[in-house]
Amino acid sequence: MQRSILLFQLLEAWVVGALCTLNLCAADDLQRQLDAEYRDKILTLRQPYSGERLQFGADGSLLGDRKVGSWTVDGQVEVKSVTLVDRNLKILGRRVRLFFDPFRREFRDLASLRQEDQVASQFRTFSHSHRELWNEVAEQGVEIDVELASESPDYKEISLATEAVFLNPSERLADVLPRFWRSYFADNNPELEPEPEIQEDLYRPHQEGVSAPTPRRTTDPEYSEAARRAGFQGQVTLSLIVDKDGNPRNLQVVNPAGLGLDEEFVHAVQQWKFLPGQKEARPVNVQIKVEGSFRLY
Repeated sequence: MQRSILLFQLLEAWVVGALCTLNLCAADDLQRQLDAEYRDKILTLRQPYSGERLQFGADGSLLGDRKVGSWTVDGQVEVKSVTLVDRNLKILGRRVRLFFDPFRREFRDLASLRQEDQVASQFRTFSHSHRELWNEVAEQGVEIDVELASESPDYKEISLATEAVFLNPSERLADVLPRFWRSYFADNNPELEPEPEIQEDLYRPHQEGVSAPTPRRTTDPEYSEAARRAGFQGQVTLSLIVDKDGNPRNLQVVNPAGLGLDEEFVHAVQQWKFLPGQKEARPVNVQIKVEGSFRLY
């Protein structure tokens, strides 16, 4: 009898050990899958929430209160590590701060800037005496926690939860950006066209004797915090329609600056008031461009 009990206990211990080994192997396999899928990759948030820590539910909803920032400042994350802790996927990463390089005609990660780059002259803090401040912006960390639905989530469940928070590779960035970015991305993607707000006749200055609208009341844009801390100076060009009442409509970014300056200029111009353009002494809708320069003194 005692021998039977001993054999049963040995068998039970072997089964428990085997199950533990299988669970550890499964956990190791899952971790390898997560590392291969996410580590060192750049992910784009569906909403560019600011803050050093973000928490999301399994359906992609934000838990807590966070401000929506600019996609060039808060929209992308370079993943440094990804781990499964109980029912939470914990992502540690670096905020990818994007500025527009007018010499290369492309958005670039702030961390990619080198002293020999032509655009380096647009960064007042990109010097040895201010490098610590500049690095704080370029290397800003972020922790993102995504809740999972089940106690023992598999890779498929984790993928579904992350796709509710981040864009998947088949989705277009333009699909989640504010409307005023559509024209800029349409230049690179013929399928995207800016959605006009004006259905009536639309003119350009000096077309058929049309006079150009002139600003009657303007509001200066704020300097975004990220651009100020990086010492970045740039210029933004917007296309817009000044309607017959002198209101700015259908604002579109044409030449961006990045680091949040584009949104600041759009927000300012939305509050402008114009004397409308005229044709034969009658006000008409006129499409114009306005430029905003951001300089630190």
